[in-house]
Amino acid sequence: MMSFDKKLVKNLSIFSGKLIGNKNEMTCLLRFPLHIRNHDVAVELMKKNLYFGLGLAWTYPDAIHEISYFRDQFKGKDFPKARQATQELLTLPIHGFLTPSDRKKILDLMVIPSLK
Repeated sequence: MMSFDKKLVKNLSIFSGKLIGNKNEMTCLLRFPLHIRNHDVAVELMKKNLYFGLGLAWTYPDAIHEISYFRDQFKGKDFPKARQATQELLTLPIHGFLTPSDRKKILDLMVIPSLK
């Protein structure tokens, strides 16, 4: 079961209007970071995202010490919190090219039926 609270849902309501702007008003903030502590919930959100094509994305592809380009700099070291962050951080698209319908679909994806 998702563990969002009413405060998060209220904060996400900003996403529906004020933060986004419109196509004629580009915003400097193009992605809204979202920390989902339960990895299974994050995976489920990403599955629904792929089905509906909503543009949610994992924030990081991998922990920095596991990225091949940097791996040699971290030999013999492990950073479990960095790995955990890659599994819990998602971003929502909030650019001015989202349609009102896109925003509603993303917001509906984030709202828990028990909080409606």
